[in-house]
Parts: sequence; structure tokens; C-alpha cells
Amino acid sequence: MNNYSPKVGLKNSEEFIGYYENSLKQLNIDYKIVDTNQSDFDFYISSESLKIDNYDLNEISSGFVVTLARSKQGQIVVYSVSSFQENEVITPASNLSESNASKFQSEAIELATKINLEGAIEVLFSNTTSKLCKVNSLPTFLSVWTLDAAVTSIFENHVRGLLNLPLGSPKLLDSQVVSVQVLGGNYSDMYRPFLHI
Repeated sequence: MNNYSPKVGLKNSEEFIGYYENSLKQLNIDYKIVDTNQSDFDFYISSESLKIDNYDLNEISSGFVVTLARSKQGQIVVYSVSSFQENEVITPASNLSESNASKFQSEAIELATKINLEGAIEVLFSNTTSKLCKVNSLPTFLSVWTLDAAVTSIFENHVRGLLNLPLGSPKLLDSQVVSVQVLGGNYSDMYRPFLHI
């Protein structure tokens, strides 16, 4: 067991529960999957812990996203700005200047600091007005690319941020990453859609 061994509860309702489990195992942190809040845990790995009023106002189907994590001590890591449209994410955003990317990252950092964020968020910006229009209080498909294409995934950094552990590097492992979400539904043969992608 790790020298730092808090009792961690992982809600079985988490959308990406397997990714959080892998992160906890890699960090050698003892955890238990739970149905509801129980008082005997030091921490919960939960996507429901953050509500940001006035930012979850607009649905957005395309734009730019800044993914970042922050620890209780105030350490922040910011991933490359991605562009997204429907179910496709391109990192770094190919249609965004470096100055605008830096502006988006700075605004996201300012928000994370202002709300004393612990964990991870995705900050979404409009591709027409460049204004902040939505905040996701958990990693979504917009950040799943970090599992294979960043030194440290946003899921691991979310766990690290919540447990106040040092955050890992958000550096890209390749110069360009394209991520596509395929919604298969009841269709079990995903080979052809994969070839299409």
C-alpha cells in the first residue's frame, strides 16, 4: 500500500468508472465502489461534486475545449486546446492561433482558481464568438483522447487533484491527435464504422 492511503469511495454511477479504477490502481490507492454517499470515506471520486452556476447555460455542438486539473494546493495542469464538432475531437486545435489558444487556457485557469477547483474540468468556448459558454464538471468524451495521447490522462489527474497528490504531465505524446466517439447502440458489429473513421 502507498504511504498516502486515504479511504476512497468510487461511485458506481460514474460514467467512466473503469478509467478511474485504473488510475486508483496505478496510484496504489485503496478504494471501494459504493452506491451512495457513506460517511466512512476520506474522499469520493465523483463527477457530481462541482456545480458552476452561470456557466452551464448553453449547449454547444462545436467549438474549442480546454481540459485542466487543479489540486487543493493550487497546482494546475492544462492540456492542449482541442477543437470539437459533434463526436470528433482534434488536438491541438488546427484552426486556432497560438494567441487564442493561450487566451482560452488563461481564462480556464482563472476560472479554476476562482472556484478553488479540486479535480478536473472541461471549459468550452464558442468557435464563433470565442466566449466561454459551458463548463463540464467531469471529463467527458472530449477528454478521452488523453488516455492514449497524453503523458498523464485527465482521469488520473482528476484523481490526483481530488487526493491532493502532485499532478502529472499533460504533454502530448504525438503532434496531432484525432478522437472520434462512435455511438453503437444495439449495433454490435463496429468493424465497418471503425474503417470509416
